[in-house]
Amino acid sequence: VLKKEALILSKRKGVWHYHDQSAVVDIIKTSIEELGTQDKPIDHSQARQLANYIFASIIDVSFAHSGGCIGIVQEGEKIGEDVLCEQNIKTKGFVDQKGDSVIKSTLLKCIISHSNDSCKAENKPISFGDTDREIQMELLSLDGATVINQCGKYLAIGYILNSTLQSESGGGRDAAARMLGSKGLGIKISEDGEVKLYRKRGNNTSGTSDVSGGFEEIKIFI
Repeated sequence: VLKKEALILSKRKGVWHYHDQSAVVDIIKTSIEELGTQDKPIDHSQARQLANYIFASIIDVSFAHSGGCIGIVQEGEKIGEDVLCEQNIKTKGFVDQKGDSVIKSTLLKCIISHSNDSCKAENKPISFGDTDREIQMELLSLDGATVINQCGKYLAIGYILNSTLQSESGGGRDAAARMLGSKGLGIKISEDGEVKLYRKRGNNTSGTSDVSGGFEEIKIFI
């Protein structure tokens, strides 16, 4: 059920659930803003716009029951031996499964098609918000994580993280979201629709719980 274009109620397994969309968007927005620096602060309106894009994509993946993972980290963040940057979009794990390679390579072309000279001249960056909403959902649903920076520009797609932050269930997406959460914000969408947000540990607020690894966990859409 939507009210003024905001999700307020959903029915799962015969049970109605209330959703505070503005609160979740605010959590995502705050996490994005915290990735800014004194030299390069994050514009509040742009952070909220990006947070709304991310929330909408989370909703799509949650109700599609496809599962997914997205992370937001600083440009130049180092994960393992990889340095994530816009100029070199990482696709680690791309050819691990041949059945997915065509899908992943097609999606990659969709998000790098903006990088031709004419678009650069028009100052059209590759960004999550510029991507068609259906493509956003497909990207999040890939094996591995979709990773963007604090401005929404792609750093990695279908990215397999070797994380030591294992979840209780041992799920790869959960472990990846925890790793990304320790560096910024990690979001894991389960195939059953549950969503978990992991972010750098700050002032603990209602609905959050501290977990090991320097971050806190927030559950929504249970």
